[in-house]
Amino acid sequence: MPSEFITNVQKISKIKKIWRWILKYSFRIVITTFLSIYLVGLSLTIDDILKIEVLIAEQNIEMAQIQATQYTIMDDVLIALKNKNEQSNAKIEDLANTVTTLGEALQQSDAQRNAKIEATLSRMAQKPTYDYLKSITVYLKGKAKDPTIKKGWGGTGVIIKVTKDETYILTNNHMCEWNEDSICYVEDIDTKVEYPITLVKSNHFDEDIQVVKFSGRIPGKQAVKGVADSKIQESVYMVGQNNGTPFVYGEGTVAGTYGDHDLLLQMSSTHGNSGSGIINKDGYLVGLLYAGQIISPTLWGIADVSHAICINSKVVRLMTAGIIE
Repeated sequence: MPSEFITNVQKISKIKKIWRWILKYSFRIVITTFLSIYLVGLSLTIDDILKIEVLIAEQNIEMAQIQATQYTIMDDVLIALKNKNEQSNAKIEDLANTVTTLGEALQQSDAQRNAKIEATLSRMAQKPTYDYLKSITVYLKGKAKDPTIKKGWGGTGVIIKVTKDETYILTNNHMCEWNEDSICYVEDIDTKVEYPITLVKSNHFDEDIQVVKFSGRIPGKQAVKGVADSKIQESVYMVGQNNGTPFVYGEGTVAGTYGDHDLLLQMSSTHGNSGSGIINKDGYLVGLLYAGQIISPTLWGIADVSHAICINSKVVRLMTAGIIE
């Protein structure tokens, strides 16, 4: 057999072996490659899935932790709320006690304030009682010693001192005419008993004022509490004889000064009120009434019955010195 042929057969045989080898192993390579690619792809997918599963697991864990944390927070909140409620209750109880204490304090304060207000209003509205004013006031009368002479006069006096045996009275000079033809006395309105009076002292200051006295005591009568100063706008009171009617009540206000030693009162005054004691709200003597205000420049003048004139407390003190302690 020729050598060239043998050579060709050998070459063909080698090619076939190569192709068979290629075919044999190429398939495996392809399959392995695809399988590797698949496996790689699958492994990547599994890794992703695993990662996702891990993430999901972690998320679940986190959710569980969050839920646990939420439950814990809720428990803490509930506990906190409970504690807060207990604290609130304690605070509320303390506040209630404080409010109660404050309420009692406020109530007491209100009561004290109301008491002070009432006391202030009472002091503002305070006035001496009619019985007190009547008890310090006497009805002065005068008449002629000649019983055939019916003419007489009347006025008022205020009691400044009562002893066991005597009663001292402050009144006006013009209420008692000290002469041999007349007699002055105090009349007990209830019993009609007459108590002749005698002069103790008259003024030395050109004022219409004097102190007289009588022996004995009239039941139900007492001395005025004392002498006090007055001021403008102060309320003042009196009980006096009014046109023949004894113990007529009056009240008014200190309106101003009148002359050197007198006060002008916004108070009704008429015949018989002369000698009335002017009393303040506390029952003290602040003046002695002697006239009505003269409002006309004529010879006799015209009295303004809505205003009265009284001697002030300074002159009263001078006249009662040594009598009123």
